[in-house]
Amino acid sequence: MRVKDNGRGIEADVLRHLFEPYFQGTGSEQAMPRGLGLGLALAKAITERHGGAVTVHSDGRDLGSEFSVRLPLAAHVTVATPAVDSNRRRCT
Repeated sequence: MRVKDNGRGIEADVLRHLFEPYFQGTGSEQAMPRGLGLGLALAKAITERHGGAVTVHSDGRDLGSEFSVRLPLAAHVTVATPAVDSNRRRCT
């Protein structure tokens, strides 16, 4: 999955720290509403635990950003179907 925008972009010195826990950017981002700096770190950790990867790319200030999440496909997926009790017409 890719999400790309044409917004304010991300400067190179910020890109390398973006997925670090509690990282909240620098300088001009100070005026923006801020969280704890955990969202991207958690997204990366969860994705990696599932065998995937999260990346970000930006050509710099005012040039937009692109975030990518890659997850492996399962070789075979089985979905359990609930049994139906014919007397009660409810799933068991």
